[in-house]
Amino acid sequence: MSRRRHGWRRWSIRLVKVGAGLVVLLLIGFLLIQTLLSTSWVRGKVAAKLSQRVGGLNVQIADLDWTPWGGARIRGLKVGQPELLEKLVPIPLLEVDEVHVWPDYAAALKGELAASQVTVKRPKLHVSAEMLMSIAAASTPAAEPPSIAAAAVPQPAAAVGGGSESESESASTVEAPEAGNQPQAASPKPPVQAVEAPAPPKVVRKRIRVVVEDGGFELVRAGEEEKLAVINGVNLDLPVFGEPAEASSSIALIECLGQVIDDDLKLEVKTGGAGLDFLIVDRPGKKSGIVGRVGLIAVAGVPFRANLGVRRDALDRMKLSEELSVESGEIQMRVNGGGWLQAPGSWSGVGQFGANQVLGQLAGQSLAFGSATGSLQLSGGVIQSPDFRLVGDSASILGNGWVTSRDGAAVLRVVVPYSVVGMMNAGLGKKVPESVFAFKPLQPDNRWYSDVSMWREESGWVVEFGESGSELPIGKLLGQE
Repeated sequence: MSRRRHGWRRWSIRLVKVGAGLVVLLLIGFLLIQTLLSTSWVRGKVAAKLSQRVGGLNVQIADLDWTPWGGARIRGLKVGQPELLEKLVPIPLLEVDEVHVWPDYAAALKGELAASQVTVKRPKLHVSAEMLMSIAAASTPAAEPPSIAAAAVPQPAAAVGGGSESESESASTVEAPEAGNQPQAASPKPPVQAVEAPAPPKVVRKRIRVVVEDGGFELVRAGEEEKLAVINGVNLDLPVFGEPAEASSSIALIECLGQVIDDDLKLEVKTGGAGLDFLIVDRPGKKSGIVGRVGLIAVAGVPFRANLGVRRDALDRMKLSEELSVESGEIQMRVNGGGWLQAPGSWSGVGQFGANQVLGQLAGQSLAFGSATGSLQLSGGVIQSPDFRLVGDSASILGNGWVTSRDGAAVLRVVVPYSVVGMMNAGLGKKVPESVFAFKPLQPDNRWYSDVSMWREESGWVVEFGESGSELPIGKLLGQE
């Protein structure tokens, strides 16, 4: 009996020693991994891989770490601006405080590398308008923008041997051959039974949660500090892939040219195996803001669709340039469109806007208009404005035009009282000496008009200030030449 106890004790001690040894080895391995991840060599390798994924842009990483219980973290991620914009846009294209990836251990046991959740903390995207124009110029316009619905829902093939009764009868009806010239009837063949092909198995990817905490976006103009558009406080919870699910998200603030377009925006996110649908939650009693929805379909090249409206009770003074600013009463806009997200040439849509009590400041002169209306059409890489109107009792501006990433033209008929003609000529002469704004009288009113033409040449945009008026590069007019 004592010998059996002694043997059991000896095996117990051996098991304890083996377990302790494994713990020590795991601890040493963990420390080695942490030490390796903290080296600049590993950070450089990871940054180089990420740089390849973002088109060769410069990528920097401040810190890397990994734990079996907490997953992997990348801290201090920065993606630089394109080389041509680095000096004009000194802030990085993308800054992220932390990317945290939780591994899917169930998939790891099957030999698959997958994540169960990805959290992106405080991502800040700084995009220049010039970069967006360059992307649009590089994209080839699609001759026929693809159908979003057709891309989202694959169409079933026609069933073999299908068809209506009327179709079967018409197919079996033939003219009777003439008497004496009838061929010998062939022996009937047994009908071929249609065999339905088995439906392919439905592949359901395991759900991944993508969480964005306190994200931000800025649209800037190269070389200028003023921001064209700002989105702050973006908090998203996206259950990507898997069975249909719902989640709530929010955006704290949306600004455009210094104007608050909306704040405290609540989003309902609906997702299934094929895409995401962002629905802006209706807020009773809020007269100003954004309404509508945006959908992304994660199949066949990432098509998207959007139907958005914006309404504001009043538009504060908005500075469009050094010489031009505008303000108005109630303003409404609506945009409806779609296309392939990664191919701007395929985007198509229609936009409309309207405003009342518009007051403009041009070269220090005030021009009042009772209403403003207009529309935009985008198709095949071409933006058209078939009708633009600013109408007032004493002054009006009517026009139309079109523009692509490489070309464009527009004409504006400017109608003003005679007392304003001299002021506008003085303002133009101050900007570009000896330049002339040519006006003609408009009968029978005591008003004068000028047809201002704009077009794009190889050297850039050119404007002609009325028939027989001065023809100037817009860069020179803006003091950039």
